[in-house]
Amino acid sequence: MVTKREDWNDETKILVMRGLVLDKFLYNVKLADKLLATEDAILIEGNTWDDVFWGVCDGKGENWLGKILMDVRTELRRREDQSIGFGVK
Repeated sequence: MVTKREDWNDETKILVMRGLVLDKFLYNVKLADKLLATEDAILIEGNTWDDVFWGVCDGKGENWLGKILMDVRTELRRREDQSIGFGVK
């Protein structure tokens, strides 16, 4: 049996997912380039399995994954602008 963390709420899920997604793009230049290539597009995690927390289904949903991706894209741009760099080739 798995015990759920006491603090496992929506805010915690979002923070954990943001960290994972940021790491994914920080350590993969090819993926980072693809995300940056979306420029200022609104990113929507569309789905057909009724996930209205992370995405959008039938025009309804909170789209947290899309919001996180857009936030990570902004962070990657900031790092580029400040010459911090990211990724491994």
